[in-house]
Amino acid sequence: MALDFSKLCVGCGHCFYSRCFSIPKGRHESTDFPYPKRIAKTGFWWVKCHEPQTETLKLWVRSGFEMNPVNGLTVTQRNLSEGLKTGLSRPLPTEKTSNYILGDFVQIVRGVATGANEFFFMTAEQVNKTGIPARYFTRAIGRTRDVSTEEITQTTLELLESKGRPTFLLALNGDSIESFPQSLKDYLRKGETLKLPQKPLISQRKPWYKTEQRIAPLFLFAYLGRRNTRFIRNTAGIIPLTGFLCVYPKSDDQECIDHLWKILSHADTVANLAMIGKSYGDGAIKVEPRSLERLPIPENIIDKNIIFQQSTQEQMRLFESKTDYKKTR
Repeated sequence: MALDFSKLCVGCGHCFYSRCFSIPKGRHESTDFPYPKRIAKTGFWWVKCHEPQTETLKLWVRSGFEMNPVNGLTVTQRNLSEGLKTGLSRPLPTEKTSNYILGDFVQIVRGVATGANEFFFMTAEQVNKTGIPARYFTRAIGRTRDVSTEEITQTTLELLESKGRPTFLLALNGDSIESFPQSLKDYLRKGETLKLPQKPLISQRKPWYKTEQRIAPLFLFAYLGRRNTRFIRNTAGIIPLTGFLCVYPKSDDQECIDHLWKILSHADTVANLAMIGKSYGDGAIKVEPRSLERLPIPENIIDKNIIFQQSTQEQMRLFESKTDYKKTR
């Protein structure tokens, strides 16, 4: 249902004290700021505090929002309809600052949704107990906090395995259950006993145990988080679950891929996520697949990388994607 913004009104701003305010342990304070009637029906003041323990915010409010803060605050008058569309915790979007977006050079696909991680996603110990042959599993990672670095390697998997974290995804096709070895048959019957075929997502699959498939992406993106490292290089060739997005370069040229990684890991690229993601407070930004494809890539970064210094014919290859990345090899 579409909202009629002309009938909406911001009554007050609710500002939580965070990094810029000292909060005694156990106290969680907030302040309600009533908006002046002359702006409430059409817009609101958006304020960002840059300094801890500043008095500027209080002075600005007490002035009836008339004072023009010089230090400590960034104050922007915004339209209500724009604010609700952009997100009230996000800054006013700027005009397009680059001729390039990430979707020009990559395709984004969601990670695998199993519908029942506790059944399909296992630890090494669980795999051994089931006796299911290794060929029915692929290595996977489910949680963003399981990856603390900007690269997933075999060492990463070994470390997670030593901590008892699941890294084995039961990846089955649509073959008849009778074609599977006895250990796998027994495990699937256990799933039927647990009524997994009736679960919402799983019930849509035929047969119910057929899992979503992906080609191992060269890069991952942390779907939701506060981490500075949002793009991750997938050296180990794992399959990500829904905590990540799969990032597939449209060029298979190794030199282009190496330079694309430099672009993805550049601080200016990561900073632009605030322009296309949804803020959930304390620096957490959630980015959907189509939004990530619209991520502006700063031209000053592109100019330094030969990925874009090719002939027109070679560049056009980056825009051609004939691979179905939802399928495994």
